[in-house]
Amino acid sequence: VAKNEYTIDAVGGKIDFDINTNVEFETSTSVDWIEQSLATRGLETKPLSFIIAENPDGEAREGIITISCGNLKQEIKIIQKSKMIFEIAQTLFDIRSTGGEFDVVVSTNGEYKVTLPQVDWIEEIISTSTDDHIHSFSVAANETFSEREAEIIFTHIETSENITVKVVQAQTNAIFIESKGYVVGKDGGNIEVKVVANIDYQVKIKGYANNWIQESTTRSLSNFNHTFIVAANQEATMREAEILFTNEEYQISEKITIYQDANGSIEADGIP
Repeated sequence: VAKNEYTIDAVGGKIDFDINTNVEFETSTSVDWIEQSLATRGLETKPLSFIIAENPDGEAREGIITISCGNLKQEIKIIQKSKMIFEIAQTLFDIRSTGGEFDVVVSTNGEYKVTLPQVDWIEEIISTSTDDHIHSFSVAANETFSEREAEIIFTHIETSENITVKVVQAQTNAIFIESKGYVVGKDGGNIEVKVVANIDYQVKIKGYANNWIQESTTRSLSNFNHTFIVAANQEATMREAEILFTNEEYQISEKITIYQDANGSIEADGIP
């Protein structure tokens, strides 16, 4: 046989070669992933063909094809390259609004590069770890009121394959109220409260004020203008009430205070 060694890619394939002989011969293989595709006997130049199965492992492997006749023997080494491995198990990271750190673990037997997004709130942490396949990233606090996201690209040098890791960071949740104090005359009336929020919330009128304050607003996620109807004050003294705007999930709460006097003598700039 002209060559004593062949190197095959991980995907497998077929090798063909001629054998020059003047004797009858036999062939055998040392591993089950090499299979002769054409059994041939003869006393002249004959072609031999072998099928190489795909290598499913991340390491190279070797096998031997033996051609023999009695004490005569020739061995042909088959070297098959390892399967190219390039995987990232977790490709989505949800980060809280206050920021934090996360690790990306790359499984590979090749070289790759990391491309960071063009944002100023994600950076790779320089690690002293001996495992170069663990990448640590730091995410700054999100001080905006909108969710934000970015992508980190891992690129295999040999195959140019890209794996995208998406980072999604929650917004800073907040409820803003235009004014915290409202004055109503003794005869009562309507109060318009404007709220700005990026989360849903509940409205609660505290205590006995439920008897003399009612919300007339039709609530929806897009309606942040609230109307409260204040009844006339039949009491002899000033009264006040608190209305809470609360999201229990995020433990965010804002309140307004309504002041109503029996004789209407309260001035706006005199609110406690």
